[in-house]
Amino acid sequence: MNRMIQSGVRVRFIDNPNGQDHWVRAQYLAKLKIIEINRASLDQLRRFFERSGDSVREDDIIALHLYHEWFHHLETTRLGRVDLRLPRAVKKRWGPITFRQPIRRTREIAAHAFTQKAMNLNWSPLLLDYLLLLTEKGWSVSEIRDHFAEMNDRYKALMQSSQSDPDENPIIPDT
Repeated sequence: MNRMIQSGVRVRFIDNPNGQDHWVRAQYLAKLKIIEINRASLDQLRRFFERSGDSVREDDIIALHLYHEWFHHLETTRLGRVDLRLPRAVKKRWGPITFRQPIRRTREIAAHAFTQKAMNLNWSPLLLDYLLLLTEKGWSVSEIRDHFAEMNDRYKALMQSSQSDPDENPIIPDT
């Protein structure tokens, strides 16, 4: 946290993100070197953890946001954007022409992985996003459990198929 402050990054808590999607928990404003944290997100996470029976300090909930956005600051100032450093995925094939594009979501996955490592968590903050989304959609605990079990089975099947055919990459689709 001291490094973040020493680098000139400021933190601002906002009450009403103007016209923003309510899923924007926090954001890094690169030109201003400001991390904005939505107070509603802090409340949402606090309620989620309370319903789960876990007691999580507000400082830790704030740290989840700060580390995530700090990663985006590091992307901007030192690392370069993760999605631009990785191979591009095939978006469309039109005859002999192939259109490729960066996978933007890799930036968020990397920021979540950075947060997990920095906070020494034994779970991914990306999982928390999915749990909140499914909970907000009204899914029951058993539906969520079944969904994650199905996703785990699909992942294992993909990994097994990629080991049997190393030329095929099931994670990056051709279409």
